[in-house]
Amino acid sequence: MKDASQWVLHAFLSYLPHKEKEALLRFLPDKTKKELQTFPKVTTAISLDPFTFPTLLHEVHYSWFLPTLKSYTPKEGEFFLTALSPDQSKGLRKQEEILLSKIKITEIGKKFISFHLLQSLLGEENTLIPKEYLPDSELNILALLKKKNLVLLTNYLSLYDLAAELRQIVETKILKKIYSLLSEDQKNFIKTIMLQKEELQLPRLRLDRRELKQESLRSMLHMRGLTRLGIALSQEHPDLLWYVVHTLDIGRGTALIHASKKKNEGKAKKILQRQIVDLLPLIATP
Repeated sequence: MKDASQWVLHAFLSYLPHKEKEALLRFLPDKTKKELQTFPKVTTAISLDPFTFPTLLHEVHYSWFLPTLKSYTPKEGEFFLTALSPDQSKGLRKQEEILLSKIKITEIGKKFISFHLLQSLLGEENTLIPKEYLPDSELNILALLKKKNLVLLTNYLSLYDLAAELRQIVETKILKKIYSLLSEDQKNFIKTIMLQKEELQLPRLRLDRRELKQESLRSMLHMRGLTRLGIALSQEHPDLLWYVVHTLDIGRGTALIHASKKKNEGKAKKILQRQIVDLLPLIATP
């Protein structure tokens, strides 16, 4: 049984009367019953409605639909756009050159297309847990953030790497160059964290050996931010990672998946989780 399925089963059983619960548990293998005993206490009653994912399709960044649309002609692709939001459709038209048309489709047709698109994201087994029922974690709020907030969070996380790098550079000319490429908000945040001891040491950026330009520095830092976010999510429930990944565009999301698969100590995850929680007030509300 998939982990998500076990969690949902555990949640449903938690709200049954003791006798009914015990009667149902008799039908489960001993191994499954032991696994269910390790799950944390359920604090929210389960409803079937969220499991239909009524808004999930519109919460996914449009770029995740590109692999599916590439297997169809532009004319066929127009049918898929009828199931998406105006912003998603606009983004896909720019990528796939799908023409704006006045195509009409029945509600049954839209439901079929929506199901097909969801299946392309979730797979046939569809074991994704609704956001409301993710196991308790301080990082669950990340599943509620918009893309712009997640990108901003990633950028702030990367400044911990930059602060560690600045401590290693002694040449004034290089330091001035780096600071000239930063925004005022970045400079102010750097001043704050430079006073703190960096508990997590990642490989150096080696900015003293690179030709520094604003765009290349921004890109390099952003990848470091994604690495930190990936480490923080590496030991969280995989469905939380799914929501964060699919809120981001497919490029950032894929990089985040790779970062989350790297082996890291539990200490690193705890440090980064604390950094993320501290940064949440700076990146606005969901």
